[in-house]
Amino acid sequence: MIKHSIKVAKARTLLADQNQEFHEMRMLPSSFYDQLRDKDFEYLKCVLVNVFPDDFNSYCGRIIRQDGRIFKFDLEMDEKESSLWDDVTDKFLETYRQLRKSKPWTVEVVAVQLFNKNSSIPDIG
Repeated sequence: MIKHSIKVAKARTLLADQNQEFHEMRMLPSSFYDQLRDKDFEYLKCVLVNVFPDDFNSYCGRIIRQDGRIFKFDLEMDEKESSLWDDVTDKFLETYRQLRKSKPWTVEVVAVQLFNKNSSIPDIG
Protein backbone atom coordinates (compact mmCIF):
# COMPACT_ATOMS: atom_id res chain seq x y z
CA MET A 1 0.00 0.00 0.00
CA ILE A 2 2.89 2.37 0.74
CA LYS A 3 4.29 1.66 -2.72
CA HIS A 4 0.92 2.65 -4.22
CA SER A 5 0.79 5.92 -2.29
CA ILE A 6 4.30 6.82 -3.45
CA LYS A 7 3.33 6.14 -7.08
CA VAL A 8 0.16 8.22 -6.68
CA ALA A 9 2.04 11.12 -5.08
CA LYS A 10 4.65 11.08 -7.84
CA ALA A 11 2.00 10.96 -10.59
CA ARG A 12 0.08 13.86 -9.00
CA THR A 13 3.24 15.96 -8.71
CA LEU A 14 4.25 15.28 -12.31
CA LEU A 15 0.83 16.15 -13.69
CA ALA A 16 0.47 19.25 -11.49
CA ASP A 17 3.90 20.48 -12.59
CA GLN A 18 3.07 19.83 -16.24
CA ASN A 19 -0.17 21.76 -15.93
CA GLN A 20 1.50 24.66 -14.18
CA GLU A 21 3.86 25.00 -17.16
CA PHE A 22 0.90 24.61 -19.51
CA HIS A 23 -1.13 27.31 -17.74
CA GLU A 24 1.85 29.66 -17.67
CA MET A 25 2.23 29.14 -21.45
CA ARG A 26 5.80 27.89 -21.02
CA MET A 27 5.26 24.43 -22.43
CA LEU A 28 4.00 24.81 -25.98
CA PRO A 29 4.10 27.34 -28.83
CA SER A 30 1.59 30.18 -28.84
CA SER A 31 -0.09 28.67 -31.91
CA PHE A 32 -1.11 25.71 -29.73
CA TYR A 33 -2.93 28.05 -27.32
CA ASP A 34 -4.47 29.93 -30.29
CA GLN A 35 -6.01 26.70 -31.51
CA LEU A 36 -7.41 25.95 -28.05
CA ARG A 37 -9.01 29.41 -27.94
CA ASP A 38 -10.42 28.94 -31.46
CA LYS A 39 -12.22 25.82 -30.19
CA ASP A 40 -13.52 27.62 -27.05
CA PHE A 41 -11.10 25.99 -24.62
CA GLU A 42 -10.33 28.18 -21.62
CA TYR A 43 -6.85 26.76 -21.15
CA LEU A 44 -6.49 28.08 -17.60
CA LYS A 45 -9.49 25.94 -16.62
CA CYS A 46 -8.36 22.85 -18.55
CA VAL A 47 -6.21 19.92 -17.49
CA LEU A 48 -3.64 18.84 -20.04
CA VAL A 49 -3.60 15.07 -19.60
CA ASN A 50 -0.64 14.48 -21.89
CA VAL A 51 1.03 15.95 -24.95
CA PHE A 52 3.65 14.59 -27.34
CA PRO A 53 5.42 16.03 -30.36
CA ASP A 54 3.97 14.21 -33.35
CA ASP A 55 6.11 15.64 -36.08
CA PHE A 56 8.29 18.66 -36.68
CA ASN A 57 5.57 21.15 -35.77
CA SER A 58 2.58 19.16 -34.51
CA TYR A 59 1.42 17.81 -31.17
CA CYS A 60 -0.95 15.06 -30.12
CA GLY A 61 -2.41 14.31 -26.72
CA ARG A 62 -5.48 14.59 -24.52
CA ILE A 63 -7.04 17.46 -22.61
CA ILE A 64 -9.97 17.90 -20.24
CA ARG A 65 -11.92 21.01 -21.25
CA GLN A 66 -13.39 23.40 -18.68
CA ASP A 67 -16.84 21.75 -19.04
CA GLY A 68 -15.46 18.29 -18.26
CA ARG A 69 -15.46 16.98 -21.84
CA ILE A 70 -12.25 15.14 -22.76
CA PHE A 71 -10.62 15.45 -26.16
CA LYS A 72 -7.91 13.66 -28.03
CA PHE A 73 -6.11 16.05 -30.37
CA ASP A 74 -3.59 16.08 -33.17
CA LEU A 75 -2.73 19.73 -33.76
CA GLU A 76 -0.79 21.06 -36.71
CA MET A 77 0.90 24.32 -35.75
CA ASP A 78 1.43 25.55 -39.32
CA GLU A 79 -1.86 24.33 -40.80
CA LYS A 80 -4.56 24.58 -38.16
CA GLU A 81 -7.22 23.52 -40.69
CA SER A 82 -5.50 20.11 -40.70
CA SER A 83 -5.76 19.74 -36.92
CA LEU A 84 -7.97 16.96 -35.57
CA TRP A 85 -10.17 16.87 -32.47
CA ASP A 86 -12.01 13.83 -31.14
CA ASP A 87 -14.32 13.81 -28.11
CA VAL A 88 -13.25 10.73 -26.12
CA THR A 89 -15.07 11.54 -22.89
CA ASP A 90 -17.03 8.30 -22.55
CA LYS A 91 -14.07 6.00 -23.22
CA PHE A 92 -11.72 8.06 -21.03
CA LEU A 93 -14.13 8.06 -18.07
CA GLU A 94 -14.74 4.33 -18.50
CA THR A 95 -10.96 3.82 -18.22
CA TYR A 96 -10.91 6.12 -15.18
CA ARG A 97 -13.63 4.09 -13.43
CA GLN A 98 -11.83 0.82 -14.18
CA LEU A 99 -8.47 2.02 -12.86
CA ARG A 100 -9.25 4.37 -9.97
CA LYS A 101 -9.06 1.61 -7.34
CA SER A 102 -6.61 -0.85 -8.89
CA LYS A 103 -4.11 1.62 -10.42
CA PRO A 104 -4.78 5.06 -8.95
CA TRP A 105 -1.45 6.42 -10.24
CA THR A 106 -2.46 6.22 -13.93
CA VAL A 107 -2.66 9.49 -15.82
CA GLU A 108 -6.40 9.06 -16.43
CA VAL A 109 -7.14 8.78 -12.70
CA VAL A 110 -4.79 11.57 -11.65
CA ALA A 111 -6.03 13.93 -14.40
CA VAL A 112 -9.69 13.48 -13.44
CA GLN A 113 -8.84 14.05 -9.78
CA LEU A 114 -6.86 17.20 -10.62
CA PHE A 115 -9.72 18.49 -12.76
CA ASN A 116 -12.31 17.78 -10.04
CA LYS A 117 -10.13 19.46 -7.42
CA ASN A 118 -9.75 22.68 -9.45
CA SER A 119 -13.07 22.88 -11.26
CA SER A 120 -16.20 24.74 -10.24
CA ILE A 121 -18.47 22.25 -12.03
CA PRO A 122 -19.72 19.01 -10.39
CA ASP A 123 -17.15 16.22 -10.32
CA ILE A 124 -16.71 14.22 -13.51
CA GLY A 125 -16.13 10.50 -13.41
